[in-house]
Amino acid sequence: MKSSIIKLVIIFAIIFSSCTTEWLDISPDDALQEDLFYKTEEHAVMSVTSVYELLHSPRLYGRDYFIMLDIASDDCVGENPGMPFDNFTFLTTDGRIEEIYVHALRGVFRANLAMEKIPGIEMNEELKKRLIAECKVLRAHFNWILVTTYGKAQLINRVLLTSELKQPGVENITEIYDQIEKDLVEAIPDLPESYEDVDIGRVTKGTAIGWLGKTYIYRACYDESPSENYWQKAAEQFELVINSGNYGLIQPLSQDSTGFFNAYMSVFTELPYPDGYGGVTTIQGGENNKESLFEVQFSSHTLWNPYLHWGATTSHRAQVLNSNGFASGWRNMVPTQDFLNEFEGPGPDGLPFDVRKYASVWQRGEICDLREDRDLYMFPFDPSVMALHTGYTIKKTIFPIHYDGQNIDFPNNWRILRYADVLLLYAEALVNGATSTLGETPESLVNQIRSRVGMGDVQDLMTRRGWDIRQAIMHERRVEMGFEIQRFIDLVRWFKSGWIVDITQYMPEFTPKKNEVFPIPQREIDLNNGLLKQNPGY
Repeated sequence: MKSSIIKLVIIFAIIFSSCTTEWLDISPDDALQEDLFYKTEEHAVMSVTSVYELLHSPRLYGRDYFIMLDIASDDCVGENPGMPFDNFTFLTTDGRIEEIYVHALRGVFRANLAMEKIPGIEMNEELKKRLIAECKVLRAHFNWILVTTYGKAQLINRVLLTSELKQPGVENITEIYDQIEKDLVEAIPDLPESYEDVDIGRVTKGTAIGWLGKTYIYRACYDESPSENYWQKAAEQFELVINSGNYGLIQPLSQDSTGFFNAYMSVFTELPYPDGYGGVTTIQGGENNKESLFEVQFSSHTLWNPYLHWGATTSHRAQVLNSNGFASGWRNMVPTQDFLNEFEGPGPDGLPFDVRKYASVWQRGEICDLREDRDLYMFPFDPSVMALHTGYTIKKTIFPIHYDGQNIDFPNNWRILRYADVLLLYAEALVNGATSTLGETPESLVNQIRSRVGMGDVQDLMTRRGWDIRQAIMHERRVEMGFEIQRFIDLVRWFKSGWIVDITQYMPEFTPKKNEVFPIPQREIDLNNGLLKQNPGY
C-alpha cells in the first residue's frame, strides 16, 4: 500500500511538472479525464489509492488534525502558552480549521468520483466490488472527521454538477451518522479479512466493522432521540471484531517491567520493537501489527516539498513533537502536568508508575537512545534544553528517535483504530446497558487492557480512588489512548451523554453549547453564499 501511494504521487508530480501551454490547451477541460483515465483496472486501483493519499496530508493525519484536537484537550498545550487551541480563542478564519475541513471534503469528493467511475470499467468484478467498498469506508471516515469536528457540516454523497456546488450543511448531525452507517454496512460484505504484500494497509472487513461500532458509540452519545439502541448495536459490532480472531493486544514477552513496557511501546513503533534496540533482538509489534485495525501508511519518501505535500508521503509528527535531537523541532504540542498526574502508581516490578507513563512522555534523566551509532546515544533527557515549557516532551508514536536532516520525513504509520480502543468502547457500551454474548463485563474488558501493562485489577483501583466503573473507563482511556486524537472528542461525547457534568473541570476555557465543535470555516460559508451556516457561538 505504501509503494502504491508513492507511485501515485510521483505520477501526479510528473504530470504537473510537465505542463506546457499546448498541453493545457484542451477543450472541454474535462476531456482529459474521460478520454485517458478511468479506462482500465489499473486506473480503478489508482483512483482508490488517491482517496487513501489524502489521509496522510499535513492537513489531516500528517500534522494539523492531531495538533488541533490534542492541544484543545487537557492532555497537551502548545509550547507557547496562549495558543488559540489551548484556550479556545481561535477564529473562524483560522488556517488549520479551514484546511482540515477542506481536506476532509476532498477525501469525500475523491471517494465519490471513484465510485462513480469504477462501475463503468471492464475489469475483474470481485476487485471492482472491493474497490467500491474501500471507497465507502474511506468516505465514512472523512465524514466522521467532519461530524465529530465541525458538527453540522456538508453531506455530499455523489459528484456534484457545477450548478450544485453551493451546498448547505445538514439540519441534524444524525443525517451524517446515517450516511456513515449506510456506507459501512454496505461495504462490509465486499471487503476481505486481510491483505498480502503491496495491498497491506487497505481497509479490511475488520476496519469497517470496528468503525461501525465506534460510530454507534458516538451516535448514542449525541442522538437525543435515538430510534434504536445504539449501545447494543455497538456492542454487537465489537463482538464481531473479537470473534474474528484477527486482532488482539500485543502481549508482554516477559512478566516484568521491561516486558510490559516493550509490549505497549511496540504497538506504536515503525519497525518491530526492540529489533536490536539496546542490544535486544526479540521483536514484536511494529507497523500493521495484530492490534491495528487501520493505519495511515506513511513513508520517508519525499519527491519535492513535504511542507506543501508535493510528492510526499511523509508525516510531520516528528517535527511537531521535536524528536530529532530535541533541537530542530517546533514542539507545537507538549504534554501537560495534568496528563502526567493521571498515571497511577505503583507500576509493575517496582516501578513508581504505570509503564505507559514512561512510554508516553520523555522525562528528566531518561536515556534518549541506546543505539551506539546514533547522535544521542546514552545522552540523558534534559528538560532545561529539550522541553522548555512544561518540562516534558511526547515520546509515544515517535520512539525510537527518528533522525533526518529536515525532521519532516517521518515514516511511522499513524494508528487510526486499534484493538485496545475496541475493548474500551465495548466496555463503555456495556456500562450503558448493552448486553454481552461473550460473557464480558466492563471490568473484565478494562482488565485486559491493564494486564497487558502489568497493572492490577480495576476493582482495586476503583476501591482506592472511590470511583465507579465510568470513572475507571475514563481514566483508562486517557492513559491508554493519550496523544491519539481521542481525548478531546472523548470529553465532549461524555459531556453530551451525561458522564461528565461540568466539562470546564477538564478544560476551563471551554464554553458549553459552543466549543463541542469547531467553527465552520468562514471561507466555506462565503463560498456557499451563506447556505452553509455557522455553528452557534462563533
